[in-house]
Amino acid sequence: SNNMEVVNRIEYDDTLLPQGSDLWLETRKKYGTASEASAAMGVSPWIPKTPLQLWELKNGELKVKKNFAMTIGNEFEDEARECFQNKLQKVFEPCCIVGEIDGMPLMASLDGKETWSNINGTRAGKPEILEIKVPLNGSESPLWKTMIYDESLPHQYEVQMEQQMMLAEQDKCHFWVYDRHNKEGKHRIHYSNPELREEILDAWKEYFKGKPEPGPNDILKREDEQWKELAFFWKEARDEKLLQEGRMETMKKELITLCEGHSHQGAGVRVRYNEDKDRWTITKIGARD
Repeated sequence: SNNMEVVNRIEYDDTLLPQGSDLWLETRKKYGTASEASAAMGVSPWIPKTPLQLWELKNGELKVKKNFAMTIGNEFEDEARECFQNKLQKVFEPCCIVGEIDGMPLMASLDGKETWSNINGTRAGKPEILEIKVPLNGSESPLWKTMIYDESLPHQYEVQMEQQMMLAEQDKCHFWVYDRHNKEGKHRIHYSNPELREEILDAWKEYFKGKPEPGPNDILKREDEQWKELAFFWKEARDEKLLQEGRMETMKKELITLCEGHSHQGAGVRVRYNEDKDRWTITKIGARD
């Protein structure tokens, strides 16, 4: 079993290490983060999907463009947190936690950690933590339906929260899905899974050994002359094929027009109307036909 004690643990509030800042991005390069844990495990649905892609990203060999969904998520996070605080009557502040587990540098950026002074000035137990998702399509999104029907969360979110709980030394995490259109959210409490925690640590252990070996889902870069030459000819052949297919389509339409609603054949070509399927077919025929 892994020794899961978090050592050299430092917690930065959002003023010291603001999420999205250059300093935060620099810090992320040195640590295995909670949102990257599913890539280290090879179960991420988004790029980076594999340990090798994650290594390439962290070492500047791979760039990931920020998509619209990510932008929306960041833009509405504060509003989502405020809505959640009003619901629970507690105050949560974003923070980053860095630490070492089994000598591995790990990090978690929390969308919210309960502050010591709540709205009513009292608190009990360990400060709770919060993960926020703002899906692009709000209440029309698959994630919203998952919440309504109380189904299992997408695995990459379970992995992300597991690492957050590990570094926050927590065994549960608030999960809040916010609809920015209707200004409402769905809430559940997600509990820790010790087996998953083991799997995450095993994956990071493997990752931190050095540049990961390519797996079946990795696409490797080729720059050798033989590859370049074959690739060039393949592209040329493909373009030629598409050009010919376009020409054939034009000829087909012209032949069908000449048929004036009746099937015809001649000069080795048959143009036939199929009434059942309501479509025309053109075939090459032999001299005997």
